[in-house]
Amino acid sequence: MSTGPIDLLRSLASGTRGPERAASPQGPKTFERMLELARNAELSSGAPVRLSPMAGVELTEPQLARLAEAADRLEASGATRALVVIDGRALSLDVATRTVTGSVRVEPGKPLVGFDAVLHLPEAHAVAAPVVPPPAGATNPSLARIIPEVRRRA
Repeated sequence: MSTGPIDLLRSLASGTRGPERAASPQGPKTFERMLELARNAELSSGAPVRLSPMAGVELTEPQLARLAEAADRLEASGATRALVVIDGRALSLDVATRTVTGSVRVEPGKPLVGFDAVLHLPEAHAVAAPVVPPPAGATNPSLARIIPEVRRRA
C-alpha cells in the first residue's frame, strides 16, 4: 500500500502515528518529498473553498478552484485569516474553514486589520514568471553590484 502526501499530512495533523507507519523505512524521504511539493505549491488538499451566505460575493468555479489552491498555500504558511486579491477583487478568506466571508474595500491611507496574510493571485490567463536565483556568490551586496558590470563588459 502506497502512502500519498495527503495521507502523510493527515497523520501529522492528528499528532499521532499508527503502528503501521511507525516502522516505515521511507518516512523521512517521503516527508522530505512532501515538503518539497509544498514549497513548490504542487501539493493540494483537494478541499474546496465555499462562499459564506453572508459574503455577498459571486465567484465562478474556476475562481473557486484558484482560491482552493491559494487556501492550501496559506494554510501551509500558517495563516488563519487572509486578504486574497483575485481578478482585481479583494476578498476576506477564513483559511481554517476555507470560507470566503466577504469582499474587502481597500482605501488609500486606511489600515486593513484582522488579516495575518495577504495573497495576490495572478490573473487566470497569466503565466507565472520563472524564479531566477541570484548568480553564485551574489549574496554579498558589493558582489551583486559588480557582477552585472562585469557581465556587460564580457
